[in-house]
Amino acid sequence: NGEMPSLNLTKATVRYGPLYNPEKHPRDVDISLSMSGALTPIMKILDHPRINKLKGSGLSAQSSTGTVEATYSATGQLPDGGRLTLSDINADATISDAVIDDLPLAQKLEQGALVVSFDDEALIISGSGIFSKIYSDFSYERKSDGAFELNAKIPANADFATKISNLSGVMLEGSIGGRFSLTGQAGTSNYSLLARTDITQAGINIDALNWAKLPGESGQASGILTFKDGKLLGIEAIEVTAGSLLGKGRVTFQPDGQLSLGYFENVTLPGNELKTVLVEKTGKTAMKLTAEGSLFNLVPLRRNEGASKGLALDFDITASRIVVGPRISLTGNLKGSTQVNGDGQATLLGSLLYGQKPILSEGTIKARFGPSGEFLEGVGLIGGGEAKLS
Repeated sequence: NGEMPSLNLTKATVRYGPLYNPEKHPRDVDISLSMSGALTPIMKILDHPRINKLKGSGLSAQSSTGTVEATYSATGQLPDGGRLTLSDINADATISDAVIDDLPLAQKLEQGALVVSFDDEALIISGSGIFSKIYSDFSYERKSDGAFELNAKIPANADFATKISNLSGVMLEGSIGGRFSLTGQAGTSNYSLLARTDITQAGINIDALNWAKLPGESGQASGILTFKDGKLLGIEAIEVTAGSLLGKGRVTFQPDGQLSLGYFENVTLPGNELKTVLVEKTGKTAMKLTAEGSLFNLVPLRRNEGASKGLALDFDITASRIVVGPRISLTGNLKGSTQVNGDGQATLLGSLLYGQKPILSEGTIKARFGPSGEFLEGVGLIGGGEAKLS
């Protein structure tokens, strides 16, 4: 036993042999250590060029502090006249009051309580701590080939809700928690994030969808986010159940972060019940919307409000009921387009209803709408006879 700066060696054993070696074969070396004290000197040992267990982990001896109890073992060979080569390196440690900077995704761990295990196959860390003011239970594994997996459980937290709000631009209040699994390759910015969030305690307001959720309404959202070179490429397996908003789907993004394509199924939100929705970006400010279902609210699009505001939009909508305004609705297939300034035109193959009663059925109706006014004319059946409507 003995002492090193900031570190107690409670047990140290070195076996070296054979001592008698007339043929000058490499000698075997076994090292076994038990130690306690500060984390930094142990990290320096692991960072030694001949041990090299920190490379690619994102960990640094200079940015890691805490109190540790650890065991370390290794075997090696010492060639005659050569340098010691170590193998079968194993280290196990418990760390308290850990502060570790320069973690993946520019994170800093504080108040960490960790259990750490090193061997030739993997680095495994599990425990709890605070990341950017957010408490989390987590486990991290990095294999010898650089593949890593980070799993975290975050209790409902107001700071986490604030971070999500800042990243997404969505108005949030209250708290959000969830489970997250990040996988990737150390040394690259390519990774995948599986997120399952509990948004029950959150209040959410999305003006573009004319939708809001009150704190306390049951809510869950999940998806798999794929990143390449640190940029979000897409989100797969999206599933949202939050108050009056339901839906499943996937989205892809352009290199500049703008939406490229979105496909959704079984979408429900106020004024809309849609079996399928396809959104495609066709230009800098141009989109195409294709939707099919039982209910579609056309009012925001007609008034150049909500998600369609400021877009040139081509649309193709088939629905049992397409709401145009108070008590006025359409049924059938509606195709048309809007301009950036809100002017638009559309053609309906179907019927025009007032309340539940048809005004014109089996018709072709053409409409123009926008800041310059709203105009409609059509040909179809009124009371069983063919007629024109304007």
